[in-house]
Amino acid sequence: MTEPLGVDSDLSYRITTSQDGTVLGYVGMDEISKQNASRTPLLDQLYIPPRAAALRMIPWPSSRLPLPPMTDSK
Repeated sequence: MTEPLGVDSDLSYRITTSQDGTVLGYVGMDEISKQNASRTPLLDQLYIPPRAAALRMIPWPSSRLPLPPMTDSK
């Protein structure tokens, strides 16, 4: 009998981006909780909440254009 495939962990990521929005590095949040000491210096420089990270991954017409300013409305 084949076991069904499924997601068994949170798919949140901690990422670092450049000023033009390029993703420079990422690590899964579940990996951070399991191995907190293994974080890289690059990822320690910046934390972007998952909502903001998703907004930054929207395709942009040109990599030379600046990203719109991020605002967090509550």
